[in-house]
Amino acid sequence: MSAEFIAPTAALERLADRLEDAAGSGLRDLYELLAEEGRTLVIERFEAQADPDGVPWAPRNEAFGRGAGGQIMRVTNRFQNSFVAEPTSDGFKVGSNFIGARLLTQGGTVVPKRAKRLRVPLAVGGFVFLKSAKIPGRRVIPTGEAGPIWGPRLVEVIEDYGEEMLGGAA
Repeated sequence: MSAEFIAPTAALERLADRLEDAAGSGLRDLYELLAEEGRTLVIERFEAQADPDGVPWAPRNEAFGRGAGGQIMRVTNRFQNSFVAEPTSDGFKVGSNFIGARLLTQGGTVVPKRAKRLRVPLAVGGFVFLKSAKIPGRRVIPTGEAGPIWGPRLVEVIEDYGEEMLGGAA
């Protein structure tokens, strides 16, 4: 699961052209800064327990799991820590190779592959056996547009970099 981001507006593309001319060697430094910001934004989504648009994630079912202070997808932080961000030739990409990333972010129904039932831990201890379990989607990275949280932050990084590189003439 991953997302790739490219400059969202014509104004930013013009700024990128000016920066590329000024930098001479391309915009690798800018794309690295954007990738770092993207990784920070992912961590903030886990802390906020909300999607990239600021909409709170579906609540966890209190009957299941052992949770970490009621936080969703934070028991071990393995999923959160699996996200990486890296620059590309024309932007950056953010993604996770966590085996359950697609299910956790897009949602779906889990059914047993080999057994007749799923063994699901209960919050009070013990287990329950289910034919299937519906997992609600909880987005961490935007799909399509950068959105109201990611967009302004990425634009700010670009503008700050532009001011630094162009001596305040961004």
